[in-house]
Amino acid sequence: MPSYTLRPDQINFCPPTTTGSHRCDERGDRQRCLRRDRRGPGDSRQRPNLEAINRNGTIKKLGQLGADPSGPGPGTVAVKSDLSQWIYTVADAQLTSHIHLSSPSADMVIASVPSPDGYTFYQAFEWNSSGIYMNKQATGLGGAGPFLEYHFPLSRFDPTTGHVSEVSPGCIVEKVLDDGTMICRRPIPDGRVEVRSPSGHVNLIRLATQTGNNANDYRNIKISPDGTRLIAARDGATDPAKTTNYQMAVADLTASSAHALGPLDYVPDTWLPDGRVVADHECLPVEWGAGPCDTKLDGTLWDANIPSRVNQPLEPVVGWPQGYRAPKQPAPDPSSSALYIQ
Repeated sequence: MPSYTLRPDQINFCPPTTTGSHRCDERGDRQRCLRRDRRGPGDSRQRPNLEAINRNGTIKKLGQLGADPSGPGPGTVAVKSDLSQWIYTVADAQLTSHIHLSSPSADMVIASVPSPDGYTFYQAFEWNSSGIYMNKQATGLGGAGPFLEYHFPLSRFDPTTGHVSEVSPGCIVEKVLDDGTMICRRPIPDGRVEVRSPSGHVNLIRLATQTGNNANDYRNIKISPDGTRLIAARDGATDPAKTTNYQMAVADLTASSAHALGPLDYVPDTWLPDGRVVADHECLPVEWGAGPCDTKLDGTLWDANIPSRVNQPLEPVVGWPQGYRAPKQPAPDPSSSALYIQ
């Protein structure tokens, strides 16, 4: 089953199925899933639909896209928080970014921005109360690895002028919060992440353990709905010079380092509005130097309590720390692979 990486206002559509592709997006006190219908070549309704699905399963059609967005997979659409408008990019053969602004009643190209270097284009990234953001998306990428993720320089987009301006100093973006705070990777990886406030203040949080073969690596950063904390996965293997096991780590955005959380081999997936974190159990392949990992836990559901504020003491753990509960019984549907943290 596909893994969902949720970012408010951004919808990275899942791989297409026989019925279409969809994306769930947590925001505020509700959940919405945005689904784009993919119709066959013989269907006259070939323009993809954009739909919102609320927590009750009610589907509402927002509108239609004028074309398939460009980018890895089926594409990316950035949706305004009130669901009234959305933007996406269609890149041509020269990687000129044709930026579409859409609403329930219209879809139009409002800007065509040439590629800045001949191998990147501007892809929609985020639309929140602090503005519209795009990233400078590279092409022709490949590779694989336990911590491999692709993140790109952040830019601002002005829909009134059609101008795209790269953020300065550069931000290899993970997330932009509603108040304009940027979560950025370091230009030279050193195991830390930047929290850059609108005032210009920068706080550095050490996520990686600084030991072993993946000393500076981390992945899957998720931000709490109240915008005060982050959680990520790093290498927490017992012998990191020889093996690799995922370990979750959590920190306040004002902290200087992250604290280990929960058992090994879980990777954070989504931070829900009610405070729970959904995480996937992942055993690495042996050829990637995997440490001991119970593959039988793949496809199981766990439920545990953590302090409401992560600046309370949290010690690194090997098994379940004090306060954790055993897995719910009976065992859930094995098609669901997640760790729920209350």
